[in-house]
Amino acid sequence: MLYHPTMRTLVAILLGAMACSSSKAEEPPKPAAAPAARPAPAARPAPAAPALAASGPGSTPRPLALDHVTLLQTESVVAERSDSDSLADLLKRTSAAIIARDSGLPDELDALVAARAGANRVWLTSATGDIAAPELDAELAKLTPVNIRAGTVIVVMRLVRAGTTASKGEPFLPATWKAAASAGGSSIDAVIERVWPPR
Repeated sequence: MLYHPTMRTLVAILLGAMACSSSKAEEPPKPAAAPAARPAPAARPAPAAPALAASGPGSTPRPLALDHVTLLQTESVVAERSDSDSLADLLKRTSAAIIARDSGLPDELDALVAARAGANRVWLTSATGDIAAPELDAELAKLTPVNIRAGTVIVVMRLVRAGTTASKGEPFLPATWKAAASAGGSSIDAVIERVWPPR
């Protein structure tokens, strides 16, 4: 079985580490107090900004955000092969790259993140299949590898657009993963060895 939805402790640690690092990074600086000054002459009011439509042709799309993280290996395997801070950093950088390059992406998608010593790989999928996004794939390929002690670690991040409820159930697996699983040996380690052989 490829899916381990019951691994809660490490997932909570990963999400906590991602939240802590992102809250520190995204906290805006506090403006300095303005010196006392004479009142300025009344200025004409600025025109009101047009309201953004929630969705529809020509409207600004609602932003994507991380909904949840799923481990595809047991918690003990992930903890043995990696450290939570390093892995959380990779997940944070991956989700930030996807959100920054969100152009035509579906309202719900999975980023399957695999990491091994010296290399990372990300697959993007949705309920309708694999996502073709060459520019985003090139950006994700540039992400700096993290410290992996042994083997490969695989984590799935589900991102959803604001106002969208995430689907429940198993992650959206890439077509190559499904083919590799049906070829024999359906453990996640066997599948990842077939779809992303070590160099």
